[in-house]
Amino acid sequence: MRSRCCSTEPWCAAAPFSSLLVSVPQTHDRTLFLLLGDWFAWVAVAFLVLCLAQLARLRQSTSAHSGDTDPLRV
Repeated sequence: MRSRCCSTEPWCAAAPFSSLLVSVPQTHDRTLFLLLGDWFAWVAVAFLVLCLAQLARLRQSTSAHSGDTDPLRV
């Protein structure tokens, strides 16, 4: 879709801005978010937390089996 300029106003120091009022149709496309609502976003956040927890668990298990004998390491 191409946009087009509906109106222009010359710029002057007395009025550095101008307003343009138009009627815009309020239509909504059917998107996944509109169909499923906020719970879709919360499921995505929960999935991210689970992935980060799994990554932390994997890093902890590989560092425990790496054979470090450092006595200061807890």
